[in-house]
Amino acid sequence: MSYGLASFFRVPEQGMQEFDVLSRSSGFLVQARAGLQYDYHFLGTAHVTHPFLFPDFYTPQEYPWLQFVNERHTLNKLQIREDSGGLLAEFTLQRKSYVHAGGLDLVILHMADEHEFLKVTKELEVPVNVLQFSPEDSPPDEDVSIHGHRLTTLESGQEVLIPFISSGKVNVVFPDRGFAKTPTLLEMGMCGGPLTRQKDGKVIGMLEAAVTSTTNPDELTEEQAKFAESIRENAVYVPSLILKEFVSSVEDQMVMHEIF
Repeated sequence: MSYGLASFFRVPEQGMQEFDVLSRSSGFLVQARAGLQYDYHFLGTAHVTHPFLFPDFYTPQEYPWLQFVNERHTLNKLQIREDSGGLLAEFTLQRKSYVHAGGLDLVILHMADEHEFLKVTKELEVPVNVLQFSPEDSPPDEDVSIHGHRLTTLESGQEVLIPFISSGKVNVVFPDRGFAKTPTLLEMGMCGGPLTRQKDGKVIGMLEAAVTSTTNPDELTEEQAKFAESIRENAVYVPSLILKEFVSSVEDQMVMHEIF
């Protein structure tokens, strides 16, 4: 259901001759509107492809080198991984991407060569997973599956993305965020993966993060503390209605670009 999303960077001005790993997570494909130059949109988290836009995630103190990186220094790839983490295939994504204008952690990318993607997946006998959005939010207690990858360190010291699916249950949904309970805290690499309803496989959201900590309880009201405890270690996701609006706005931009 999900694919690996890997970002790389090279800053020639700083003496870098080769691309190095920038970040890795997950993403998924949805069908593009008919008549566009692409058949598929690849959705993921913008903090992976554009970390320089998220100083709260990547502080200058911890990542001082990031001040030298911008979009022209990056390269993004869609990856297909074996269950063991081995790389089956990877496909370069277009440099042109679409980051959510409202500041949400969302990005839409497109493959540089969709025909090559279809050709290789057919040769590998790997299914092309193109998902559909649910037309409505899922109610509390609905069973979901969370598809993504775990960023795992092998005995050799190499970090790889290993496909992983977690069960979950919708906890609470707000207009711009949803929270789902999971058996264990989701690991690094899962961000960007889709949450699908178990009953029909429709996408109800995209994983943004996991609640790992809360504000100092002493700074919360009793009601706030109760809510914070209720979402502790939950999966945080962007609901499908927002994802659909984002896809639609990007498609409108693409149409306007083709016209002018």
